Amino acid sequence: HCRNGHTARRLPDRGDPAVAEASGALRAPARDFADVNRDGDRVTTRAGRMHLEVALEPLAITVSTRRGAIVREIPAGGLFFKRGDGSTPVPVANAESTGLDRCALRLLATFADGTTGDVTVQAHADDTMSVSLAFDDDSITHWGERLSTSPDELVYGLTERIVDDFGSSELTPQAVGTLNRKGERVTMYVRPTISAYAPFYQSSKGYGLLVDGTMPGVYDLGATDPAVISFEYEIDPQAHAGRYF
Repeated sequence: HCRNGHTARRLPDRGDPAVAEASGALRAPARDFADVNRDGDRVTTRAGRMHLEVALEPLAITVSTRRGAIVREIPAGGLFFKRGDGSTPVPVANAESTGLDRCALRLLATFADGTTGDVTVQAHADDTMSVSLAFDDDSITHWGERLSTSPDELVYGLTERIVDDFGSSELTPQAVGTLNRKGERVTMYVRPTISAYAPFYQSSKGYGLLVDGTMPGVYDLGATDPAVISFEYEIDPQAHAGRYF
């Protein structure tokens, strides 16, 4: 069975332990995948009600239930990193397996500029999986993810505000008519306001997404590209890693 704890990287019975060193990281219990199969550049597995498909070239992850896909990275590959706040995102290109078993899917991902990083996919419950991304390159300052979305998807959560704008939410509240955050940019940085912040949102597609840790970030919920939901976080300096569930 899968176990938790701090070890050297890539031990066969663990996920990536780098994320456990991150500030505020969750100590999530691990569980086995039901099975792991590889067919060419495609890896499939499942945990409880969820079915996971990982395309390796380019690296793209899709999570499905009996109703169909609920979480899908953009086809070109969703994970990315940045070197500096205003720099251009460097997207993932492809990945090769460094260990595929029932405890975790461990991948070595190559990004568009040749940089490599460790990607670990792990099951935690019948309806919970995590994706972690860790680097050995200290020049990397941000990491993020890009997911496909459709016009009918609704997104709820992240802050108690009805919109991210301070004035429109708290000084002169606007009657926006919905709690749907779709089409907004939402900053995940605690400010001295009456709003509470949580790096978690819930989608009408039937999934919730939580980013682990306490680093500042920003969500683009289809504001820049109506077909893409993305988030970007400063990478934790203790772990040089990021993870989401």
